Amino acid sequence: MNPITNLENAKIAIVVGASGGIGKAMLAEFIDDRDITHVIAISRSTTALPASFSGDGLSKLTCIDCDNQEQSMTEVVSQLEDTRGKIHHICICNGTLHGDGYFPERRLEEVTRETITHILQTNTITPILWLKHLKPLLKTKHKLSIAVLSARVGSISDNRLGGWYSYRSSKAALNMLLKTLSIELSRSLKQLQIYAFHPGTTDTELSKPFQARVAPEKLFSPKFVAERLHSLLTNKKPAGEIQFIDWDHKTIEW
Repeated sequence: MNPITNLENAKIAIVVGASGGIGKAMLAEFIDDRDITHVIAISRSTTALPASFSGDGLSKLTCIDCDNQEQSMTEVVSQLEDTRGKIHHICICNGTLHGDGYFPERRLEEVTRETITHILQTNTITPILWLKHLKPLLKTKHKLSIAVLSARVGSISDNRLGGWYSYRSSKAALNMLLKTLSIELSRSLKQLQIYAFHPGTTDTELSKPFQARVAPEKLFSPKFVAERLHSLLTNKKPAGEIQFIDWDHKTIEW
C-alpha cells in the first residue's frame, strides 16, 4: 500500500484493529478529515480495506498487516520510525466477545481457562502491548489523543447483572491498564488525552447474537459510533486525567 512519505508537516492517525466494523468506520472518518495527512491502518489482514475508499482519500491510506504477536508489533513500529512526533490520534479497536467454541458466560460453571485467557489476550493484553511499542513515537508537544475500545460492562460499580465473566474482567483490567498508562504518560506529554471508549451496542459481528433484545434506536451503525468518537478525539480539549466515556460523551463510573 502507499508508503509513508512527505512527513515534514504530517498529521497522522493510526487505527489498530482496522478491519473490524468500528475500525473501518474510523478509517473513513480520518480519511475525510482534512486536517489529517496520513492514515495508517493496522490489522491482521488489510487486503480488503483499500476497496472501501477511492480518490484522494485512498492516497492518504497506508495499510500494514500484523498478527498481534509482540515480535510483529516491534517490526511494525520499526517501519513507523519516521512518524515520530507526527502522530495526533491513535485508535485501538481490537476486541472479542464470542467465537468458535466460546460465548459470554452466564454462570461461574461456564468459565474455562481457555476462554478467559483468549479474551484477556485480545481485549486487554494486545491493546496495552500496542501502546507500549508505539510509546517511543509519541515524542510531541502537540495535542495527542488515544482511544481504546472499552465497554460499560467493564465498570465494576455498574455491574448489577453479573455474568459475562471473561468479557467484563477483560475490560475492567483494560481500564486499569489505561489509567496507569495515563498517569505515566501525562508527566511528559502535557497535551495527551486518553479515552476508554464505550461505543454502545454497534451493528458489528461482535454484537450480532445480542441484537434481537436491543431497541432499534439503541443499535448504532459503525459510522455513527465513528463520528461520535472522531468528534471526541478532535474537538475536546485535553482534560488531563483519562476519561471512561461513552458514545454520547457521558462519563461512566469506573
